[in-house]
Amino acid sequence: MKYTAPAHPVLAIDAAREELTKGLSPSSLAACLTITELARRLRALDEFVGGER
Repeated sequence: MKYTAPAHPVLAIDAAREELTKGLSPSSLAACLTITELARRLRALDEFVGGER
């Protein structure tokens, strides 16, 4: 599944902040999923500022 970036950079920043405030679960799988979601959101922010792959 391809991640779709929010339509506006402020929404992407808010989404990344929300992900950071959740904290990590004691479960390694849940922690991995949280980190993966944060990485997707950070990638979206990178695309907004013209980042390269």
